[in-house]
Amino acid sequence: MVNLDTGIIGLVIHFAINVISCALITYVVYVRRAQAKSYDFSFMMIATIIFFLCFFLSSVDLQLGMALGLFAIFGIIRYRTDAMPVREMTFLFLMIALSLINALIPLCLELGLVNIIFVVMPLIIEGTRKGSRKEFKVVYNNIENLNKSNRSKLKRELQEKLHIKIAHIRIDKIDMVNNKAILTVTID
Repeated sequence: MVNLDTGIIGLVIHFAINVISCALITYVVYVRRAQAKSYDFSFMMIATIIFFLCFFLSSVDLQLGMALGLFAIFGIIRYRTDAMPVREMTFLFLMIALSLINALIPLCLELGLVNIIFVVMPLIIEGTRKGSRKEFKVVYNNIENLNKSNRSKLKRELQEKLHIKIAHIRIDKIDMVNNKAILTVTID
C-alpha cells in the first residue's frame, strides 16, 4: 500500500489541496470585493512559500528555538514593509495558517474539513458585509476643514467635487508644510 503523505505523491496531493483552497479564498472571496487587487500575487506566493517551507521542514527535527526564530524572521520582514490594511493582513494570516495546516497534517477527513471551513467562512463573512461600499484615497488641499467642527463642510465639499455620496472620511496623513492631507473616503 502506498503512503499518500510521503514522497512525491504526498507532495503533489498536499500542494494541490493548498493551491485550490488558497486560490478559492484569494480569487473568489478576496479579489471579488477588493479595491486594490495588488495583494493576490502576494497571497498566493506566500501560501506557496510557507507550504513548501513547512512541508520540507516537517521531516527535520526542529527545536522550539529554531521554530521561534523562523517566526521572528517573518515578524522582522513584516515590520520592514509598508503598512498593510487590516483586511489584507487577515487574508495573509489566513493563507499562512492554511498553508501550515496543509503541509503538516496527514491526508484525512479532518484536513478536507479544515480546508472547506477555511474557504467557506470568509465567503460567508464577506457575503454578509455591505457589498456596495468602496474606499479610495484622496489628496485634500484645505487642511482647515479637517477640524472636527468643520467635518460637515469637508464632507459636503468632497461630495460636490467628486459627485459621490460619502459614508465616511478617515484622515490618514497630514502634511502641514504643504497644506495637504491624504484621506480615505468610503462611499455608498
